[in-house]
Amino acid sequence: IEVVLVTGGLGLGGTEKGLVNHAVSFDRERISPRVVAIDAGGPRQAHLEAAGVPVGIAGGDETELARLLEGADVVHVFRGGLTEPLLPSAVRRAGVPWLVETNVFGAVDASPDRDRFAAHLFVGKMCAWRYRERLGLQGPAFHERHRVLHWPIDLPRLRAAAPGRREAKRRLGLDPDRPVVGRVGRADDTKWRRLLVDMVPELLRLAPQAQVMFVGVTPDKTRRLARLGVLDRVDLVDTTADEEEVALRFAACDVFITAAEIGESYSVAISEAMGLGLPIVTCSTPWVDNGQIEQVDEGVTGHIADHPRAFAEACAALVNDPERAARFGAAAAAKADRLMDAAKLTRQLETLYAGLMETGRPPDAWWPDAAEVDAFGAEYAQRLRRTFRPLTRRERAEARWALATERARWTARALRRADTRTVLAAVRARLRPT
Repeated sequence: IEVVLVTGGLGLGGTEKGLVNHAVSFDRERISPRVVAIDAGGPRQAHLEAAGVPVGIAGGDETELARLLEGADVVHVFRGGLTEPLLPSAVRRAGVPWLVETNVFGAVDASPDRDRFAAHLFVGKMCAWRYRERLGLQGPAFHERHRVLHWPIDLPRLRAAAPGRREAKRRLGLDPDRPVVGRVGRADDTKWRRLLVDMVPELLRLAPQAQVMFVGVTPDKTRRLARLGVLDRVDLVDTTADEEEVALRFAACDVFITAAEIGESYSVAISEAMGLGLPIVTCSTPWVDNGQIEQVDEGVTGHIADHPRAFAEACAALVNDPERAARFGAAAAAKADRLMDAAKLTRQLETLYAGLMETGRPPDAWWPDAAEVDAFGAEYAQRLRRTFRPLTRRERAEARWALATERARWTARALRRADTRTVLAAVRARLRPT
């Protein structure tokens, strides 16, 4: 089956990494994959080409895009879910019979092209739930063409690349005898909540032996660390496109922390940290994407904390109790094995393509099955109530103020830089059910 995987570009984001992990995991006796970037290439291109996957760059030109899609049996686009101006038209021009999407954010394509897709895949149950709530699709009508398929993680490759924790710390210039609380991600303010910075003074008070490592710190967060008087207590590490170096940064952590202003649809960074057996501390963001609380099980694989003080306490509880941290980490690794393994998920994706070719519809046998997806609304409501500890009245007020200032920053960034992604995040926040 000739399959073309399509995305906007081949940068360092989780969407691109998920596409790459599928592309290099296909059974080449069943699937002949190609990758096409609609707009531009990027650092992920080298990984694909090293694995023997052909890559084409359309440069935003519909005619070139159609040419690159010619001969495909299936085109599978990885996108936010909103209307795509070029791809459906290019698919028609190229005569490709089947069009599939991975809808990363659960957004709704309001154009007539939505019905052109033979299958809609969602990276998490939360995204699928939100999408069906928006469209009012329930029961069999939803399950005819909609499935959940989590982001794939190449767990064997990741684990083979990761050195032991002491060695990883040594190579990054950290003290191998002291625990590390670390954030690994892009240098993008929308991927940081100030919560991560504001919790540092309290964490260092509760666990003075802890080292804090921030990968991908932004100028805004550096200035804030300086204002809080803790910049010299935090190790700042650059981002990298090198997969072995990424694994090194994860491997140095004893506790992995993450909190994004735009939330997470289903975080690749969280999945990778779980795959390496790290306990996770994150926050809940029901006003934007909130897939991180689907990934992290409070009190099992990590903690959910929604105020700097509670967040610091959750981190310190793991730093000061290595047995608890090890137990959470083992549960996280087991969940990654069960839900996130690239080989397993790509085999399932292959059955989707085969089903379209043979019967014109997605296969009935799928995991998670329809009953599990249907049950997620109630599960999500329960997850929203599970946190490391209840906030005090004052903390709740401070958390509401922090949210208001976050939204003001979204608007300011959009006006200053015409940042389309930030505008769309703000729009989704207003539309999304909470």
